[in-house]
Amino acid sequence: MTGERLLIVDDAPEIRNLLSRMCRRDGYLITEAASGEEAVKYLAAEHYPVAVVDLVMPGMGGEGLLRHIRQNHPDTDVIILTGYGELETAATTLSLGAYYYLQKESFNFGLVPLVVGRMLDRQRLSRANEQLIQDLTEANRQLARRRQQLIDSVQHISRALAGGLDVADIATVLSQALASLIECDIGGVLVSSPDVVDRPIAAVISHLPLGEAGRRAIQDVLMSSECRWLDREPEIAFTSLSEGAAPDEGPWPILESVSLSSRDTELGLCLVGRSGGNSFEGEELDILRILGAQGGIALVNTYLFARMRDLATRDSLTGLYNHGHFHELLGAELSRSERTGRKLAVIMIDLDRQPDKGLKAINDTYGHQAGDALLCQVADRLRLNLRQSDSVARYGGDEFVLLAPEINEEQALQLATRVWRRIRERPFYVAGEETPLTASVGVAVSYPGQEVTAKDVVGRADQACYQAKESGRDRVRAAWLDE
Repeated sequence: MTGERLLIVDDAPEIRNLLSRMCRRDGYLITEAASGEEAVKYLAAEHYPVAVVDLVMPGMGGEGLLRHIRQNHPDTDVIILTGYGELETAATTLSLGAYYYLQKESFNFGLVPLVVGRMLDRQRLSRANEQLIQDLTEANRQLARRRQQLIDSVQHISRALAGGLDVADIATVLSQALASLIECDIGGVLVSSPDVVDRPIAAVISHLPLGEAGRRAIQDVLMSSECRWLDREPEIAFTSLSEGAAPDEGPWPILESVSLSSRDTELGLCLVGRSGGNSFEGEELDILRILGAQGGIALVNTYLFARMRDLATRDSLTGLYNHGHFHELLGAELSRSERTGRKLAVIMIDLDRQPDKGLKAINDTYGHQAGDALLCQVADRLRLNLRQSDSVARYGGDEFVLLAPEINEEQALQLATRVWRRIRERPFYVAGEETPLTASVGVAVSYPGQEVTAKDVVGRADQACYQAKESGRDRVRAAWLDE
């Protein structure tokens, strides 16, 4: 939500300036404070929905400022910035009421505006929920304790959904809410959407023992739904709250469902069922519709956050990691290497440029769209050569870089050679014609205890790649063999 005021508190001007620039690009109105004492003055003069606070500052530190905000400005949510070694203190600040904490050394600061946006969305949804709760309370003042318990539960579930970032977790929370807030034998949620979820997932909570026949009956009901994206059987997580032998169940005689959707986009459904008794009506259907609407909002927020994260970390053409995120991953792996005592390798891959082949020749002959298509083919082939723990990025132009943790020199050279051969031994296709391609590859290995930066390791791999080109291109060079 643009136009909202943000207070950024950090004694380091470079951190304040970086965060301010990123947040202003998203339309937020920024106030900077260099100390906790200065922040107190700003808070007394103006309301700030969100404050980003450094944990360690001279004078009033982040913890003291957080206590002041919780006591005097409870409507202000706080994001704590913490150094790498301050996680225990950061956990303490969360217990004092901070909404979120970010590690300066490992966090992508470009995601800060996204986290702020989610906090503001949560506040807006919370205000809407509070208004809903007030309306319900006013209309049903004379109802019994059951109604009040219901209102409290809806509020709790709404907040849980607003903070969810995992699709499976949202399905689980919703199914638990259905089974607890509505008098039913089963409560289930199906999520079927082209976003994030590779396979439709479902969570079902049952108050009855469920045998194979009962599970099959529920799955048949879910599969018979009219969800647009449901083209495969969902992966269902069944949870039975009752022990004992399951009866020979048949189709559920009483079922009620609502679409799990947002802005006319169908994302799945919420389902409740009874094995007998009266149909669902009145208050129960209201709860079903409320949970369906809130679940739809939570899923859309999850998908948007995932997309924004990809925009911040992925190359828009190839879908590989981008230059900046690769350095973040490498920095994190170097820290892990120091802790575990394991080596890691960086492999630089530069497509060779020759008069009759290579990316420049293709761009000149067929146009840049053909060159882009070639780069995407190279990216796909590099993905196929990765271990599960490896990462690959487009470093820039026709350069790619691969990060391989927990690997020694011999293994790194074997991996680099395999990548080199996969590029040169099978032709690529441009405008329907076979196009041979070669690459110069440089590989460097980092050792624990060297105290090197990500830039140092990439530089060594890049120098080895340069040596491969100087030696005639289309070959692999190892940095340690030239040192």
